Amino acid sequence: MRRDPDGRTYRADGATIGELVCRGNDVMLGYYRDEEATAAADLGGWFRTGDPAVMHPIRLRRDPATARKDIIISGGENIRPV
Repeated sequence: MRRDPDGRTYRADGATIGELVCRGNDVMLGYYRDEEATAAADLGGWFRTGDPAVMHPIRLRRDPATARKDIIISGGENIRPV
């Protein structure tokens, strides 16, 4: 997910640069004994990585029922050959 400094989501146009943010059960809860850094990295439950990113639109096959056939599983990773 990409967000601007105010927390708004950017369009998936492949050109607009924003900041990469992430969240999940394996993302850190904060910096050890550093409340200021933790507050700066938190964006409403999202972790601000500080990395620039662009988001491209997702393109799937026309029939969603057959789109699953496009996925290749290699070494435990799902790879889309598109």
